[in-house]
This record gives sequence, structure tokens and C-alpha cells, in this order.
Amino acid sequence: MSIMTYIVLLALLFVAYKIWSRRKDGQLYRMYLQFNRSEDYRKTLAMGIYYRFKKAVENETVSRVFIRQNPLQFETFCADLLERVYGGSCTVTTASGDYGVDFEHRVNGELWLGQCKVYCGDMPFNAIALIHSNMVKRGAAGGYIITTGSYTEPARAYAAGLNIKLLSGPDIADLYMQSFDHETAPVYEKSLV
Repeated sequence: MSIMTYIVLLALLFVAYKIWSRRKDGQLYRMYLQFNRSEDYRKTLAMGIYYRFKKAVENETVSRVFIRQNPLQFETFCADLLERVYGGSCTVTTASGDYGVDFEHRVNGELWLGQCKVYCGDMPFNAIALIHSNMVKRGAAGGYIITTGSYTEPARAYAAGLNIKLLSGPDIADLYMQSFDHETAPVYEKSLV
């Protein structure tokens, strides 16, 4: 075979790969649409995220089935997720002496502070109060409270009007799916609030 034949063959392989990858992206897009239509899918993925990061219990059979990371690694997971979906840069703070701030998200020239909790039930308002006081102290534009669980009604009422975004387990699942491929996923609001 001549060099020209190899070049043509490589070009055809490249085109075939591009067509295949677009089909694959289309499948991801369809999966994304199906995922967003079903609350059950969102809750299932949220529970998987919870089991991935929850504190391990001795003799727990689930730990052999799931990818296991510790609750501190959940902070990095969330920071990476916010950075991929909302842009900007997200930095995880040190584990001690952070005054309740687990990460700092700088986007569009603004500082957003966040706290992450691997939690199964409904979170009370305590974390919201802690982030809000840090927002005021540091002049932050807003804040996040991210949990694998959900929030109590008093917590939601407390956060209303404070520019604090409450992200529950299903919300994390949504962001996780959106983060895979922005070019094929539907346009979503990049607004932080």
C-alpha cells in the first residue's frame, strides 16, 4: 500500500470515529432527557452518591458494591461539579479552621461560599445560618448548601431571600448529568440563583 492509501484510510477512520462519537453523544442526550423526566432516576442516582461518600460502617456489605470515598472527598466532588457546570474556579478549603466553609467558588468576579453535607435525611437550618454569617463576614455574593439528602421546610424558609442555593441529592444528580457533555445537553441556566 502506498502512503496516500494510508492517509486516505486514516481520514476515513477519523470520519467514522466522528460519526460514531456523535451518535454516542446523541445517546447521552437521550439518556439525559429521560433522566430529567423521572424523579425516580434522580433519587436513585442521589442515593448512589450518598452511599459513595457516606462514612463507612464496619462490616457493611454495601461498601463492596459501591465506589467508596469519604465525606471529605464529597467536598472535592461538589467543587469540581460546580466548576464544570457553572464555570469559574472552585477551591476546597482546609478541613480544620474553615469556620463551616467547605469550598469557595469564584465566578464572574464574585465569591460564593459553600458547605457540603453527606446526609440521608432532611437537613435543618444550622448550615444555612453558618454559611450566611460567613457570607456577610467575607462580603460574598452568595452561598451554597449541598447535601445528599433534602431540607426541612424551616430550612427552606430560612434560606429564602438570602441568596443561598440549596442543592439536594436529586439536584446534585441533575448537575452530575449536565456536567458530562455541555455540547449535547440542553441549554441550562448558568445563573447561580
